[in-house]
Amino acid sequence: MHSDSSYVMGMGHRVCQDYARAGRTPQEHPLVYGIVSDGCSSSPDTDVGARLLALTAERRLRIAFPGWVDNAFCHAESLAVLTMKDKDRSFFDLPDEALDATLLFVAANSPDRARFACMGDGVIAAKDWDGALRIWDVEATDGYPRYPNYVNNDARRKSVEAGAPWIVHFPGGGEYRTSRVVSFEQPVDGAQVVAIFSDGVRSFTDAERNPIPGAEIVAELMAFKGYQGAFVQRRLHAFLKAAAKRGWRHEDDLAMAAIDMAVEG
Repeated sequence: MHSDSSYVMGMGHRVCQDYARAGRTPQEHPLVYGIVSDGCSSSPDTDVGARLLALTAERRLRIAFPGWVDNAFCHAESLAVLTMKDKDRSFFDLPDEALDATLLFVAANSPDRARFACMGDGVIAAKDWDGALRIWDVEATDGYPRYPNYVNNDARRKSVEAGAPWIVHFPGGGEYRTSRVVSFEQPVDGAQVVAIFSDGVRSFTDAERNPIPGAEIVAELMAFKGYQGAFVQRRLHAFLKAAAKRGWRHEDDLAMAAIDMAVEG
């Protein structure tokens, strides 16, 4: 199994507030993973905060595996707290709001099962060996993603929990709704490739500036030509080049990470 990640700045931004990581833990039977974090555009310094959150998540995965994969390894709620403790943010003079960022994981330690988690919003996708695409779309209906950082602040957490619910749209229909600041976790079996995306996949418009459904963008980005090396980076850049020729554009930053589930050799 092999993972890769990539991210690009949106045309409506002056700095990229999305970040992505991919890798594997150092054990003999490693955990292969991808991480995406999307910083809030209305909070200060979230380009830095998204990186801190993703790097802390990666560090914890590498330290804690294999325990997390069997015991809900994606404890996104706790990672924001850990980030506050792990990093001396006074060195950077960062406000607490700098950690207002989403956190998405995908990880696998066997070729027949992956596990996802999302806290905030974003998109989860699995492409099966027959080419069928399954998508879980995590949407903040009121425009306020439930960032893991809200766990650190009771007033902010209660404020967003009093708002409209966030929704997970399941493949083939059905949905899950809640207003709580919690993570959504999902095991996925039997896929060829699994991926996570920031909500930038929903920000594309066509040449007439009509919105393009996020599912269409995800399908394009999942059309990998191969899985060697930096396969996510190659696919993202090739797609954006083709999209520009069609007059498509994306206002928001975009980050993605994916795992090729095939066994090497």
